Amino acid sequence: MQDLDIKIRGKTFYIFLENKIISLDSIIPFALEINNKCGVRFVFVVFDKVTYDAIVEDNITLYDAIKSIGNVEYILGFKKQSKFFKRLSLIFRMARISYQVSYKDGYVLDFGGLNVKPLVFIRWLFPSKRRILCESSSSGRVIPDDIVKKGDIVTNTLSNIYHYRTNDMDCFKEKDKYFPLNAAILLGFHKSWNYFKHKDAYKTKQILFSDSRNAPAWVGFISQNFDSYINHELNILNSSSKYIISIVIGRLKYAEVSKLHRNAFRETLISLAECSKDFPVFIKPKVYDDMGKLKKLINEVNEEFGLNYILTKLHPLVLARRSIMSVFVSKTRVINDFYISGVPIVQNLIGFSGDYLDRNTSPLADHVVTGSNKNFEKVVQEIIDNKNNVPNTPKKIESNLDCDVFL
Repeated sequence: MQDLDIKIRGKTFYIFLENKIISLDSIIPFALEINNKCGVRFVFVVFDKVTYDAIVEDNITLYDAIKSIGNVEYILGFKKQSKFFKRLSLIFRMARISYQVSYKDGYVLDFGGLNVKPLVFIRWLFPSKRRILCESSSSGRVIPDDIVKKGDIVTNTLSNIYHYRTNDMDCFKEKDKYFPLNAAILLGFHKSWNYFKHKDAYKTKQILFSDSRNAPAWVGFISQNFDSYINHELNILNSSSKYIISIVIGRLKYAEVSKLHRNAFRETLISLAECSKDFPVFIKPKVYDDMGKLKKLINEVNEEFGLNYILTKLHPLVLARRSIMSVFVSKTRVINDFYISGVPIVQNLIGFSGDYLDRNTSPLADHVVTGSNKNFEKVVQEIIDNKNNVPNTPKKIESNLDCDVFL
């Protein structure tokens, strides 16, 4: 074991993030676990300035996690440059990473970006034996059964099909060729990930990192930091409350189709105004929401009803540690973070009906309020009365990650 530590420790893995926060949120538990077990350092490479700013400025939890095991780098630099110099800068920096990976036995991990334009043109810089291909979302991208049965994958390229999860592989049989694998290690979060079924997958080392949200290093990081994060924001409200109420609103698009969500959000705020005096409301918006319009909507409620709230940038798993309940006005992957923490989940879908209600209802919700079946205020009061029974801690599940897979 000591010889293994010497061979692995101090090596650097480069993670090429997608232009969405979900890729970072999915991979960070794995990175923390490998750092803890194997002593690997990580460099998170970002190709989009907006994404870089969202990580550094709007995701304190993820950014602190990154800094604990490495750093994040915006690959195109920060100065205004022409497209020619940006491309030149990209190639130069990629060549530098290639040298580090090839001659110092590191790895480059990507979510399929090296298989498509524009990075496919410089994929040759990274030997396949030093590449880890990772599933792009820990919660998965699932092909609906009806689409799989029809073989109707026309909206996706062949490379994208592999990023889904499905138990039915008929959609591959109709293809006259397979998309090249070009990786030595496959890292997935569920056994049904399509890349595990690739015809060349048997040639690769495979890592199944299931229950990633419960990985020991990630749970430990959250446990170490959640109180200081939340207390800092409570200080802004001059509050020392032990408990909070979390509202994750999803993306409140200001299109016609989202009127139901906006109305449900507004009614939720009004209903929580009174109890927010004892349990401050932490409102978690989407990173790329129109904050101006969102703040206007909240302020309208605040001026009329008096809402003790804060707009938070904290990670859902941080909020879950002090939440007596979580409230949603849509269906979102974030529900899972409160579910594994044992926090009561309330979907206030007042006004929703029919197929639209079905599509927005989460099977993980403890209460789904539509206006005709339950009273939102009554549900809230029941949860408050039983707040001491909320566990608020994910069950830590030991991972089976082995450092020798990277030798």
